[in-house]
Amino acid sequence: WHSINYRHPEVGYFFGVFPFAEEARLVFEWGTRLDDPAKILEGETTRVKHITLRSMSDLAAKREALVGLLMQAIGLGNDRVPRRAKAGRKR
Repeated sequence: WHSINYRHPEVGYFFGVFPFAEEARLVFEWGTRLDDPAKILEGETTRVKHITLRSMSDLAAKREALVGLLMQAIGLGNDRVPRRAKAGRKR
């Protein structure tokens, strides 16, 4: 995956940084569960959302909203649907 991944003891994996040549994507595993008043989250999936950064000034401009999203992501804790819990699937 070529990424830097972040885990929290009570949440597990919640965030990753995916560097590319021209940009970096900051990926929230449960991004669709986050309140995004600044409208900086991107993506069309049913769970994962990301923020695209193309420069340090882009990061500076989105910093406050990013911190809020990170705090929300950690705050989800165990209140999220486990990755392997699918309807009709037995463990």
